[in-house]
Amino acid sequence: MSDTIELVQGDQNVNVDFTITDKTTGNVVDLTGATTALYYRKIGDAVLTDTVVGTLPGGGADGKVRMALTAACMATKGRYEAELQITIGTMIQTVRRKAKFDVREQIG
Repeated sequence: MSDTIELVQGDQNVNVDFTITDKTTGNVVDLTGATTALYYRKIGDAVLTDTVVGTLPGGGADGKVRMALTAACMATKGRYEAELQITIGTMIQTVRRKAKFDVREQIG
């Protein structure tokens, strides 16, 4: 998750998809039965802008997570970072790399 995801301030119905893979093998991680959350904040802020609950559009076996960004995520231009947290049963795993977002001002 090292690339910056570019967004436009005020846009709606924005989905961001992630595929979770095992760092060692490169294989997708089976997320069946998992819950996911994206903790989203402006870079340099200690306070979260929002927490987005994710879905598993393929049921989880394919390792895909979808985050439907909220109006709060898109309201203010700036640079943001986010942590993706995955919970399976009692195990909580935070993806090591932070996702980067750049929300630019809308032109029209």
